Amino acid sequence: GTINICGIKIIIVVSLQNLTKQIIKDVESILELGYKKVVQQLNGSAN
Repeated sequence: GTINICGIKIIIVVSLQNLTKQIIKDVESILELGYKKVVQQLNGSAN
């Protein structure tokens, strides 16, 4: 039979969206950790 190109496209788009969301979450958590460390260092050096 013929391959359902539309179905494959939808699967790829959804997969990419999920991957992007996961990457954004990871980046946000890394930035948050980095920010907390910087703040701690600033507070430490101020004291």
